[in-house]
Amino acid sequence: MLWVHGPDLGRLHALAAALRKTALGSYLDDAYSYVGMVPQSQYAPEHRPAFTKGFPPRTYLSMYPFVKTHEWYQLPFERRRQMMGEHGRLGHKHSALPEVRIETEPAAASGQGGVAVAPVAPPMALGRVQANTIHSFGLGDQEFVVAFEADDPADIVHMVEDLRAAEVRLYTAIDTPIFLASARACWRR
Repeated sequence: MLWVHGPDLGRLHALAAALRKTALGSYLDDAYSYVGMVPQSQYAPEHRPAFTKGFPPRTYLSMYPFVKTHEWYQLPFERRRQMMGEHGRLGHKHSALPEVRIETEPAAASGQGGVAVAPVAPPMALGRVQANTIHSFGLGDQEFVVAFEADDPADIVHMVEDLRAAEVRLYTAIDTPIFLASARACWRR
């Protein structure tokens, strides 16, 4: 797996073309190619991919395409935001990102828009998974590309298993195939 990100899509395409022209490139086949952008999240504006925040990459990367059902987009925005808040709360204990913000019931009741800063644990108590979600509407067959990073693949397993309990899961149309790569085996020799 080759995971590349940067501010210029043209340079990424040039890299792919240059790789194809190498001796190794003649032996490679493109099984899947995902392209996306990093806009501001409509549900949690402060939520951004770990790679945009300068966090160093983790040993394992699990990546998959993601598509919501048509019914999801027909729900009122506030209902979708509420379900995404539940999703965020379930994933929070696994997050390696220290500034996770999630929707909370007390904030919604206080009239502050339903978004509050989640208590941030000391660095040693943080989860171990870095999340990277990019938008891919109109750029490929998927709507999003989701990539989780962790030094232990078991951390990804536990997080994704916990996230299956969220109501928002009912509105998942596609979240496969899932690919797992090891940075250590690939480029950190």
